[in-house]
Amino acid sequence: MDNFEREMNKIFSKDFTPPIRYKKAVEKAIEKAQYNNEKNKIFLMSNVRNMVASFAIGIIMLSGVTYAGVKLYENIWKKPKETNINEFLINNNDKNALLDETTLINLAIEEFKRIGYNNIKVESSEYIKNPYSNDILSFQVFAYNETDKNLSIVLNATTGKFISFGTDLDLQPQNYRDNRYNIEKKAKEIYIELGYEELEYELVDLVGNYLNDEQKSWFWIATFAKKYNNVVNKYEEISISFIPQINKVIILQEVNCDFENNDIVLTKDEAIEIAKNKEKELYQSIDNIEIDCKLDIEKMNSTIYMIENNIQSNFNSKNEKDEIINGNKYYTENIVRNVYNVKIAYKTTNRIINYFVDTTTGEIIGGEIFDF
Repeated sequence: MDNFEREMNKIFSKDFTPPIRYKKAVEKAIEKAQYNNEKNKIFLMSNVRNMVASFAIGIIMLSGVTYAGVKLYENIWKKPKETNINEFLINNNDKNALLDETTLINLAIEEFKRIGYNNIKVESSEYIKNPYSNDILSFQVFAYNETDKNLSIVLNATTGKFISFGTDLDLQPQNYRDNRYNIEKKAKEIYIELGYEELEYELVDLVGNYLNDEQKSWFWIATFAKKYNNVVNKYEEISISFIPQINKVIILQEVNCDFENNDIVLTKDEAIEIAKNKEKELYQSIDNIEIDCKLDIEKMNSTIYMIENNIQSNFNSKNEKDEIINGNKYYTENIVRNVYNVKIAYKTTNRIINYFVDTTTGEIIGGEIFDF
């Protein structure tokens, strides 16, 4: 008895109960396979001759078992949750899960030193919630030293990991200039001095603060990121703003979201067709359009969901300090995936919409809209 037969026996044994969460995914896969068996390549197994066996194989695959090198994928789209203004207020339950203030201040001081700022004096600190993210609770420290004012560092309040650093740009010397070759070399040196691994991230962008005239630029922004399939992952990225001639970092940001690096199963043409069908559903007419499609890495978001359901995209309200808070009205889980980014631009209007089509499941997991 081979592995396949053993797994089939498990399926048909009295003790086997298929996981409920897979039922819809399997039913959908069966329906697709019936419609176009050649395209989906899901159930091409000569010994399986009826729908019951097809369902069984779907269960095997979804349980992590593969046969003949073929997988069936579960849908990953999760319905967004509606935001409650109270979610952006730090409560006692939050604080119980967070690192204490003293620990976080000490960690922040060490980060100031790593970036090149010593003899730090802390002015104030606070726990903060990000109204554009559903799961990050942060801790911000404001400080100064003998030479620099308005220094700040933001840490993840749960883990203590670094998020960002900044200082007052108006107080920086602005009379330095250099050529691009030297600046690129200095960017790589600073990257190493900050403690990052040499080959872990790649320099993917280098721009001066005067975008249209590098000769006027006095500080530069170097972006280091990881690449997959030759695509830059902006969710695994380090951005360093620095003054090259004096080796001074003035802004530092890290983005480090888990990336699933899902399989690329869909073709570009299939992704374009999915996006066009959705746009036709939402906008009725899709005449006089230009379409661009590229492989990309994007985070799941609620943009298309809100358009579908005619929901206002953002909210604003006051918190307990009587401060205005702006944020997303709906948020999704922080899931980062390989997608086809399908851009639809209308020639006769200013409407531009991007659809993020998952490269594995074909689901639209988010997007962007520009309606000027």
